[in-house]
Amino acid sequence: MLERELRQTKSLNAGDANTMVAESHDGTPIVGYWKIRGLGAPIRMMFYFLKVPFADVTYEVQGEEPNFDVSSWADVKFTLGFELPNLPYLIDGDVKLTETAAIMQYIARKWRPSLLGSTAAEMGRVQMLWDGVSNLKKQSTVPCYMGSTAEEIIDTIRPLLAKIVELMGASNWIAGDNLTWLDFYFAENLDMIDKLSDGLFYAEFPSLQTYWERFITQEGLGEAWCDDSKLMKTPFNNPMAKLLNM
Repeated sequence: MLERELRQTKSLNAGDANTMVAESHDGTPIVGYWKIRGLGAPIRMMFYFLKVPFADVTYEVQGEEPNFDVSSWADVKFTLGFELPNLPYLIDGDVKLTETAAIMQYIARKWRPSLLGSTAAEMGRVQMLWDGVSNLKKQSTVPCYMGSTAEEIIDTIRPLLAKIVELMGASNWIAGDNLTWLDFYFAENLDMIDKLSDGLFYAEFPSLQTYWERFITQEGLGEAWCDDSKLMKTPFNNPMAKLLNM
């Protein structure tokens, strides 16, 4: 009886492995986002790093305060077939996704699964660190739109950044020795924070400057970074932001 159950369990497990469907790489993925760096930049960076051709569709805010015009996106937002319409978005054949982390993990799973984490422990650590890294992004970006000064934002995010530096220790990448999708999200935010602080944080945390330089000079990514038509350097935020909007 026990032997039969064990055989059945092995059979089921083998069946689970065999149900992994080969991903189609036909067609060109489409990335949609505002004509800024923001949340679109780490997704674009992933595609250039992976050397996967993609279409970069951008939407631009028009007008001036207080009459900013976002109709370039609003007029099509509910016509593209997304379950949760939002920016950024990814269209890859029949797959239509929104939400940054979901998109980045989809890209990793399809084109470079090791970017999700090479072991269960590494995958778990990436998910754990996501909370702190996404909070850093929130605390460094949202206040730019709310009228906070650069000094106020710097004071808020300093302990958050210090904690991440502590957790990274001597590792090359944020979750350990291996590059993961989370590095693309963190590195993009790190470059924004560097510009916001006018180099202050790199002076306080030299390891972060080393990290950024290691990240941005990787094969594929380094070439794209040298081409402003592929990876824009500014702006980080839309015109309605008070900081980093040009």
